[in-house]
Amino acid sequence: MREEISWEGRKIPYELMYGIRTTLSIEVHPGPRVVVKAPRDAPLEKVRAKVERRAPWIWKKVVFFESFHPLTPPRRYVNGESHLYLGRSYRLRIVQAPRNEVKLIIPFLQVHCRESSAVESLVKGWYRKKAQQILPGMVNTWCEKFSKYQVKPSAVMIRAMKKSWGRCTPSGKIVLNSELIKAPKGCIDYVIVHELCHLLEPHHNKTFYSLLSTFMPNWRKWKIILENKISS
Repeated sequence: MREEISWEGRKIPYELMYGIRTTLSIEVHPGPRVVVKAPRDAPLEKVRAKVERRAPWIWKKVVFFESFHPLTPPRRYVNGESHLYLGRSYRLRIVQAPRNEVKLIIPFLQVHCRESSAVESLVKGWYRKKAQQILPGMVNTWCEKFSKYQVKPSAVMIRAMKKSWGRCTPSGKIVLNSELIKAPKGCIDYVIVHELCHLLEPHHNKTFYSLLSTFMPNWRKWKIILENKISS
C-alpha cells in the first residue's frame, strides 16, 4: 500500500509492505523508491511515527539516488550532452565513421561510429574499460600506504552496482562501483580508503572512523561531494 509523510515541507511517499517479521525496516532503493516493511500486526500510526523519526536519513538517501548518474537524469547520448569522467564534464561529440571508437579529446568525449544507435553501448563500454584500467591501480597505491598494517585485499573487482559505491566481502575482496570512474579522484580515494579500513575493522565504530581520519583527514568533504554532487 502507498503511504506518505511530510518532512520540512517535502513530501516523502513510501510503499508499506506487511509480512511475517518481528521488526520494522526502512529501505531506500534507486529510483528513488522508499520501502517500509512492517510486522502484520503493526498499527499504521506506529509505522508512520517510525518513518517520520527516520525522515532525515530517508531524505539523505533519496537525494543520493536522485544525484546518482545515470538514474537522474537519463542519458540520451546525443551531440552536446555532458558526461563526467574523473570529475570533469565533457561534451559528447558524435562523428559518423566506418570504425567504432571512443576518444577523449578535450573538451569532447568523441564517439566515432557507423550507426548512431551504437553510441550508448560504445560510451558505456568505454567507461567500463577505463574503470578496469584505472581503479585497481589506485587501490594498489593506497595498499602501499596501509603496508604497516599488512593490509591487502584478496582481489579487486569492478562491477556496476545500484546501491553502493564500494564494498568489502568477508573473504577480503574489495568491490568498486564502475560508476566511480566518473567521480573526482578525491571521491575515488575516499571509497578505496573506506573499504581498506574495513579490512582492519568491519564495523562503522570509533576504531573504524579513527583509521579513516588517520589516512584521509578530509574524508567527509569527499563523501559529501560523492553523495550529493556527482551528477550530469
